[in-house]
Amino acid sequence: MTVVVVHAHPCRESYVASLCERVLVGLDRGGRDHHFIDLYERRYDPFLPFPIEDAESVAVADSLVLVHPTWWTSQPAILLAWLGQAVETELPGVRTLVTVTTHGGSRLANRVAGESGARVIDRVVRVRCAQRPPHRRLALYGLDRSTLRRRVAFLDRVESEIAELVE
Repeated sequence: MTVVVVHAHPCRESYVASLCERVLVGLDRGGRDHHFIDLYERRYDPFLPFPIEDAESVAVADSLVLVHPTWWTSQPAILLAWLGQAVETELPGVRTLVTVTTHGGSRLANRVAGESGARVIDRVVRVRCAQRPPHRRLALYGLDRSTLRRRVAFLDRVESEIAELVE
């Protein structure tokens, strides 16, 4: 079994890209095999059939880790489209479901807006997993006003928690 990591951010120099790197380091540190999917790098097109290699990876995955920014309280459209195709069939072996994300605004602002990103995972993706795993969210709120120290601490936390979550 393996971990499927799906990254959805168009800029390779972004903070979210750094988070994704730390997720991969955490997986390596935990000794886990992983399949990495960068939706923007590969120019994923939701109007084409779901990529065979993604379908094969998702079919045998025991963990799914989504790394993305939260824009307008939800995932980027490219990730929503990929998830829509990925869940057309059940995710039979997924026992660990993790979101690593950032929010420009505060936790309160996101709650008031309805937390639609979390609801998509909980109400669409999680229910397609045969074992209905808990949804673990690692989120940095207030990114737009955060300090360097806070951002670095979150990078360290993500790497550490990913190494432990998937053991």
